[in-house]
Amino acid sequence: MSSDAHSVESHSGTRTVVAGLPMPEFSRISVEPLTGACGCEISGVDLSRPLDEPTRTEVMLAFEHFLVIMFRDQQLTPEQHKAFSRYFGDLTELPQAPTYGGHDDMQEVRREADEPASVVPSFEHFHTDSPFLPRPPLCVVMRALDVPEVRR
Repeated sequence: MSSDAHSVESHSGTRTVVAGLPMPEFSRISVEPLTGACGCEISGVDLSRPLDEPTRTEVMLAFEHFLVIMFRDQQLTPEQHKAFSRYFGDLTELPQAPTYGGHDDMQEVRREADEPASVVPSFEHFHTDSPFLPRPPLCVVMRALDVPEVRR
């Protein structure tokens, strides 16, 4: 448990407080908080297949509570990635980003080893995607395809 998280007593027992509220109970997925403020890692889900309604409900509850959710070791095709993304709403084409692999509704974010960590230095500590659009997306669903083991 993060140093920012703590426990509270409730009628159903001790509950961990994360992101300012008691952590929801999950029975279909495993959820591990990443910090006491936001973010969690979800396991026990295969995103390459459609989610049944109870599992989808728990994933969305984790997203609502933690604001950032992460899944490790998912092997997804572009179509499977888009199918999962649609649980969060319609796909949004971002006009400022290059497309990925011939998919107009997927954008590629790429950093080469010799590039700076941020391409917009003034936004190193804050960032939001496309607030200028008439209907900004609820979130951005990203997947890392090639990640070095250690950054130096």
